[in-house]
Amino acid sequence: MAKSREKLQIDVPDAKRDRPHFGRIGGIAAAGFAVGLLLPALTGKRFVPEPPPEDRMPTAAEAESAEEEEAPPPAANAAPAEAPKPEEPEEQVQTARVQPGKPLVLSCKDKAGNKVAKCDELDLSATVEARLLNLANCEGTEDASGTLSIGFEIDFGKKKIERILRGKSTTIAEAPALKLYACADKEFETASVDGVDHEHTGYTVFYKAQLFPPGNKPAAEKPEDTANEASGLATVVWNSAVIRSKPDKDSDRLASILRGTRVTVTGKSDNWYKIKYDASGSEGWVYKDAIGM
Repeated sequence: MAKSREKLQIDVPDAKRDRPHFGRIGGIAAAGFAVGLLLPALTGKRFVPEPPPEDRMPTAAEAESAEEEEAPPPAANAAPAEAPKPEEPEEQVQTARVQPGKPLVLSCKDKAGNKVAKCDELDLSATVEARLLNLANCEGTEDASGTLSIGFEIDFGKKKIERILRGKSTTIAEAPALKLYACADKEFETASVDGVDHEHTGYTVFYKAQLFPPGNKPAAEKPEDTANEASGLATVVWNSAVIRSKPDKDSDRLASILRGTRVTVTGKSDNWYKIKYDASGSEGWVYKDAIGM
């Protein structure tokens, strides 16, 4: 059976049909333009940015204020830096010419006049120390400076200072020192110790007062140097100082030395000092107060 074959046909457009259809494109563009104009009118909406309403627009004053806050101040209006003030000369510190120092109770006695082994401390700031300050006005001692070792025999039975004592640690020249002791005799002649707390009847108390020339201020106190305290010479200030074998009041008693004896300090343990106390170099321990340390 013979098969029928269809003939293949190729359609080639002519030049008239192959040209672009400008009429159709123009119609589409016109329709789009019309929609763009009519749609906002029909819907009441606008599709372009609007300026802000008048009530929300910043005023000229607000704009200036904003600019002032954001902009840095002009250099011409900046406050000039203060010139450094010249340093004022340090005012001279006015200090008392006399500094009494701390009291040292050397001995004490009971009502019967017997020595007591342990003495209590006395607060003599209002009685003795206040009057020592007046020695700065002692005539003829205006230029005196140094240490004035001065002692007081106090009798609480009579409520007065019985006698002024001259210490051996005084470094002030002899002439002004004698005048200072004479002024002290007058100064304490009527002094009363009534009201001072005490346990015993009689006391011997020493002060190492420091005198400074007028206008001078005392040098700052140096920290205690243990090495210096544990070496050098010292003088017995108690009437009798007991030398012991160890730095303990209950240790063996080696000897007793009298007031004024010069000893060589060789060591220290708490409140005790090791000393050489005789010509043969014998050593023992003595309590610090006994040698004025």
